[in-house]
Amino acid sequence: MRFVEIKSADQQALLSLHRALDFVVRQRPQLINMLRSLAAEFGIAIARGVARAIDFAKGMSGFPELAQDVLRVLSRQLVELKNRLRWYEITMRIQARLSRQAQLLQTIPPLAHASHVLSGSGMSDQ
Repeated sequence: MRFVEIKSADQQALLSLHRALDFVVRQRPQLINMLRSLAAEFGIAIARGVARAIDFAKGMSGFPELAQDVLRVLSRQLVELKNRLRWYEITMRIQARLSRQAQLLQTIPPLAHASHVLSGSGMSDQ
C-alpha cells in the first residue's frame, strides 16, 4: 500500500486553481464550436481560432432577432471566458513566482516555459 502525504490547505488551494483553469480551458473550444455551428446554420463561416471567434462575437449582424440574441449571449460568454482565463493565467504565474519549488524547477531548460504547471500544487500526483 502506498501512503500519500496529506496536502496543506495552501496546496489544496493551489490545486483548486489548477483544476479551475483546466475547466475553463476545456469550456473555450466547446463555446467556440457552438458559436461556429449556430452561425453556420445561417450560412456564416467563422474562421478557426479564438481571436477570430471573438472578432465575430464583437461585430455580428445579419441574423434574425432571436438568433442574434442567442449569439450575443454566447458571444458575451466567450469574452467573459477569455477574461477569466487571463485572470487564471496571471494568478498562476504569480503563484509560480512565489513558490521556491517552482523557481527551482524553472531552471531546468525544457521546463522553464511551463511555470504555471510547476507551481508546486501536487497536480502531477494525480
